[in-house]
Amino acid sequence: MSASSTTSLANIEAGITTTDDTILVASVGTAVCCCFANRILPDGKVKKTIIRNSNWMKMVTEAAKNKHPKTAVCISLMFATFTISLYWSDVLTDYLLAYEYYDKNLFGYFYLTIAFIGIPHALAMFGIARYSWKEWKQICYDFRFAERKEKWKPITMLTKYRWKRRFLAVAIIFFLPILPICFDVLMPFYRIFHKCLPNTLINFMVQYEATRTLSESLVESLPQTILQLLIFFVYNDGELENETSYALLRSVILSGVSITYHLINAFYEMKKEGLTFCNYVQSLVEMGAGIPLRALHNNEKFENDTFKLSFPLLDLQVKSLVKAFEVNTSVNKLDLRNTSITDRGGVYIGEILKKNSKLTILHLKNNNIGDEGCKSIFEGLRINRTLTRLKLRKNNIGDDGGKSIGEALKVNPTLAELNLQENNFSDDMKSHLQWVQKCKQEGSNGYSQVTGMRIRTS
Repeated sequence: MSASSTTSLANIEAGITTTDDTILVASVGTAVCCCFANRILPDGKVKKTIIRNSNWMKMVTEAAKNKHPKTAVCISLMFATFTISLYWSDVLTDYLLAYEYYDKNLFGYFYLTIAFIGIPHALAMFGIARYSWKEWKQICYDFRFAERKEKWKPITMLTKYRWKRRFLAVAIIFFLPILPICFDVLMPFYRIFHKCLPNTLINFMVQYEATRTLSESLVESLPQTILQLLIFFVYNDGELENETSYALLRSVILSGVSITYHLINAFYEMKKEGLTFCNYVQSLVEMGAGIPLRALHNNEKFENDTFKLSFPLLDLQVKSLVKAFEVNTSVNKLDLRNTSITDRGGVYIGEILKKNSKLTILHLKNNNIGDEGCKSIFEGLRINRTLTRLKLRKNNIGDDGGKSIGEALKVNPTLAELNLQENNFSDDMKSHLQWVQKCKQEGSNGYSQVTGMRIRTS
């Protein structure tokens, strides 16, 4: 190699090293700030700041989506495309780096790199297999139940269970090694096209995304980047040739960009949902565990008879709760605060109230429920005769929704506490709701009497 080529390569390496250092400092600095902000600042100040920013970001985001839905979809597609491109570029550079190690007989570094690539993939395969095993057991249970009740179950239902079992078995046996790749490709896009996908797949993808995010960050990206930096700066001692050093730096830079991008996404989600770093990690863990629909269907016992979710829900996930609560009799309190339920999700909540005869408390604070969702919820309360407390604080309900509240309360005989603070009511609507409260307490003007009825609007 000529002297000029060596000098040029040295300059490139120096530039890449400077860029890499900048990315690394930004990544580590952001992570440290996120992790320890709650410890450095007083709790009250952190909480108020987070809540204020989250309310503003939610309002702006929802307004933009409602006003320019096509633009919002296009932007989401751009970010999803960038995410998948960045992910596979990172994977490709890791494979190229492993090849360089192998080609230069650096087998120790080669095995470490392959391990960092293979372990997350193996964990994903294990998670898919475990989820599929649970589904298999449930299908077998449903099949046996259908066979026992064959007199009233049509033959087509039995055939359906048989084919579901066969399909699941074939998919796991023959396609398990490539399924993580397929789901990795789908992961950035499934939220955009969730209305076109099966409900079962959506529920699975939410779990898969959460567990994949944790495993990629904790098992691959962070430890691999740290190890690569140690190899280059500490354990090198002239062992690496120029081509290998360049491949290593390229891999570190893309890993740093990927980590920074995911940290920015995490920071945005934390701000939007009003979460601290620890709450955000906890929400990922809970998302990975998924919605325990089987437990709801089977009437398993929950702590304090309370069913609580604390991670963002898609509309189809809320819809999946309708069938579960249609048969559930073990839950008295449903807590869905801070779960990003939309207007459409509010419609499904109304279906739950129509079909469930056990719930007494419903907590929907700090969501995105608007007038249509509110109308559906109170349409459900026209039929429901068990709910006594309903909390709809910090939603997007306006005067149109407020009218439906007054009409539904006229015939509902059980609701005793209704929290509607921090919504979008006018002063006239707030006065009307206070008048409704008075009528409920007295049982006048055709309203069914509920002694001690309280409606909070401010």
